[in-house]
Amino acid sequence: MFAGRGDSVTAPKVAGDLFLRGVQALFRNFNAGRGHPRPAGLAGVCDEATFIGAVRGLTDAIYAATGSPAVEDVSPGNAEVRDLIEAVYADDVAAPAPATLRAPVFVVGVPRSGTTWVANMLRAHPALDGPDVETALFVSLQPLWNNAALRDWVSDDALATAMRGFVSTVLAPWGPRVVEKTPLHAEHLPLIATVFPDASVVSVHRDGRDVVRSLLEMEAGTDDVVVAATRWSEITREVSARLPSLAHACDLRYESLLADPVAGVVDLFAWLGLAVDDDVRAEVARRAGERVSQYNTTGDVGAGKWRSLSRKQLRAVYRHAGDRLDELGYADR
Repeated sequence: MFAGRGDSVTAPKVAGDLFLRGVQALFRNFNAGRGHPRPAGLAGVCDEATFIGAVRGLTDAIYAATGSPAVEDVSPGNAEVRDLIEAVYADDVAAPAPATLRAPVFVVGVPRSGTTWVANMLRAHPALDGPDVETALFVSLQPLWNNAALRDWVSDDALATAMRGFVSTVLAPWGPRVVEKTPLHAEHLPLIATVFPDASVVSVHRDGRDVVRSLLEMEAGTDDVVVAATRWSEITREVSARLPSLAHACDLRYESLLADPVAGVVDLFAWLGLAVDDDVRAEVARRAGERVSQYNTTGDVGAGKWRSLSRKQLRAVYRHAGDRLDELGYADR
């Protein structure tokens, strides 16, 4: 396969399995989201033409890192993803004009920790906007970043720049300052910081017992208390370890924000460098009472719902997450 223009005889050969060990994950994201009654993931933020154009821009930028006007991709895995290659390099596909995403805001945390609620209030500010679906962008970009074979001909800086262009293109409809909420981006903070060193990361943590209860009740969650408690403990520990290394990050305690959401979100706006007037305060107050991301769970926004867990369930939570509950001040060991 050739990318770019030039004499195929003199084009350098590259073999990084760019499509098999990178682009394929993006297509999986888009196609999986397209199968939902309400489009999710990348299919929830752009149509197919925009998506494929953005992928073309990504791969063109990576191939261009060779410094040659054309390359011959001789990756051994190309035969397995021939349909993807043909879709991206079809004659009627062109890379879109570069988009600029400035200082995006990424809201992360363990699922069911209040991330949707926080993101919805942040979008009350006229300078901020963003999709109301979880894009899983960096979950899907991680395999590309982890593809060590690419490093033979692409630097980290060039790959990060190409990824930034891709993300900027698919999120362009929401303007230059975007709020993106995918809870499990909490496990991809180093990649986010590499691609968007100017990003702000808002981490939300909540009482692990409430998180476990919500995950057990949620249809798409889990029915295993041990799995839920262990994941909450592991992810919150990882986030606490990563946040200090990020240029602009904060850790929000859900229960503290719940006590005074307007004051808490106004403080967040100040941290983001945004001025606030009475209209914004009023809109935050209105959104603070909205039930968002409920799925099949019950009850209003609140804390302390874990008391409905059985004694057996609570024993399992304390056994597998007790130390972390103690560290975060939710339970005395």
